[in-house]
Amino acid sequence: MFPRVLRNRPVAAGRLLRCAVMTSLPSGAGGASIQVTRENVLQARAVLLQEVETLESAVASARVFYGGIGLCGQDPVSKDAAPAFSERTAKLFDEYDEHGRELRAMAAKLATAANAYGYTEEEISTSLSTYNARVIQGVQHWLGSR
Repeated sequence: MFPRVLRNRPVAAGRLLRCAVMTSLPSGAGGASIQVTRENVLQARAVLLQEVETLESAVASARVFYGGIGLCGQDPVSKDAAPAFSERTAKLFDEYDEHGRELRAMAAKLATAANAYGYTEEEISTSLSTYNARVIQGVQHWLGSR
């Protein structure tokens, strides 16, 4: 399921948009509800997009290095189990792909909310790089203080 912005009209500064964020995660987890304000809408979008990038990178790497499940032994169970495990692994890849699409859809809804809050398309499109720069700066600061 995809998130919904429960109000579809422009929102004044200081007012909340409620986004019901419902996902069907591969791990079987449920959904969450987040409150989106003018102050956090771009960061929430950036967090989702960063998660998508991380997920897609991990899945792409796993696909490259995944060679299927081979026989674990010479017993009859291994012969039957190997294709079943390979099939389940392929389904997991598909589920993670779907989850990435859901996260992208949520990020698009947050972009719509940001637009309703009065952010420009440029501010919305650069929010991920701004967020990443802040995260890197925070990590560098933390490493320097150790």
